[in-house]
Amino acid sequence: MDHAFEVRVAGKGWIKGRELVQDDRLIARCSVCGNDADLVVAMTPEVFACRSCLRARLDAASVATYRFTESGPHTGLPWGKIAG
Repeated sequence: MDHAFEVRVAGKGWIKGRELVQDDRLIARCSVCGNDADLVVAMTPEVFACRSCLRARLDAASVATYRFTESGPHTGLPWGKIAG
């Protein structure tokens, strides 16, 4: 499995691992938000994300991790025991 990420830099070119290709006409377009950006990073071979979209997803991951950590383990029904 190739672990190198392709990074496209607008007006400069792209790089993946040790391979660097200069292309003054390259447009770095985010597949997630659809905007042109200064650079985009490959999420998959077909999907590229800009810094803002990457940052938003990392922030969401941090919040989710925090909320699950803060809530602690659930040890039963949230409303208490049912007597029968």
